[in-house]
Amino acid sequence: MNRFIHTGGKAMKALVALSTGAVLGLTGLADAGIAQERPATATGRTSGPMTYGKGVTVQQALKAEVARRGAAAYSVCYQAHVAYLNWQNVTCNGGIAGTVGRNLAIEAVNVAVSGATFCVEAHIRDKDWQGEQCARDQWLHVGTEGQNRPMEALRFWVGGPTKEVGQAHVQDWDWLGVVANNYDSPLRIELGTTGRGLMLEAFTLQIVN
Repeated sequence: MNRFIHTGGKAMKALVALSTGAVLGLTGLADAGIAQERPATATGRTSGPMTYGKGVTVQQALKAEVARRGAAAYSVCYQAHVAYLNWQNVTCNGGIAGTVGRNLAIEAVNVAVSGATFCVEAHIRDKDWQGEQCARDQWLHVGTEGQNRPMEALRFWVGGPTKEVGQAHVQDWDWLGVVANNYDSPLRIELGTTGRGLMLEAFTLQIVN
């Protein structure tokens, strides 16, 4: 009888240990889920694209990018307003804004650039080009919200000895080729298409200096 009870005690301890491990495992998963909702911090990697957490503005992300990459490197942060999805998380320096494979249009974009004057302009369906906006040490907003007017193309330019590089994902056409301008060139890069009625669904932006 004592032997049976002793063995049962071991089994009970094992069961308790397994239950505790399961709870800790679930707690770890919950913590991981919470962490994904927190704003990303500019630690670890010092190059490459970076996407920030929910609620982070383009200005806040840009400040973190300057800390991550250094003030000497031009940084660009941008955020897309997507049909039916509202504003997405901010992404910077080559990250993908928008969606792929969901047939959803980008309708508006927020953009911020560090250390240089920059210009941006949106081409809106049935409205043509909106008119170029330029700023320095500020963020810019182009496009429309709540009007069901897809953005079809985006122009972007940065002053100074830089090279702007970008790529667009267009409705029915997949990713278009990479576009870039030359150093010290006043030419804007243009992402997307015009006159074809095709939605701009996603894009990337980078500044090379």
